[in-house]
Amino acid sequence: METLRITFTLTFLIILFNQVSFAQQSIKYHYDASGNRQERNTLRLSSTNQEDTTFSQNTNNENIRSDSLLVRKYGEILGPNQINLYPNPNGGQFDVQITNLEDVKNAEITLYSMTGEPILIRKDPDELEHFNVSALGNGTYLLTIILDDRKTTWKIIKQ
Repeated sequence: METLRITFTLTFLIILFNQVSFAQQSIKYHYDASGNRQERNTLRLSSTNQEDTTFSQNTNNENIRSDSLLVRKYGEILGPNQINLYPNPNGGQFDVQITNLEDVKNAEITLYSMTGEPILIRKDPDELEHFNVSALGNGTYLLTIILDDRKTTWKIIKQ
């Protein structure tokens, strides 16, 4: 009876560990204009402490200091371009940094409401774009970045 209980406990812990490990990663696909999958990236959820979690994708996410506060910098590689966004969640201001923009012919950053209405559009952005959304209500917004035929969408949380 004791052996059965130990076996059951170990099996439960193994299943629980696998579920937790699986829940902390997701897969993101990039498609071309014809709908063909061009790229598959694994996003891993990592945690630096109990309150601060981040998604990272093929990058070294960095801690940066802003106004004496520790801010988490989120990063993603989109083709030859490195995209960094910080801080998120934010209090009304955030920055988007995109490297290697000189080789991009068509670049656009658009902030959408959750209903899909475009709020801000920046065509041909600079390598560091500052966004002031303090006039918007608190909530969740979608930030779409288009670099030539590549597209990525970020969830922006304004508190």
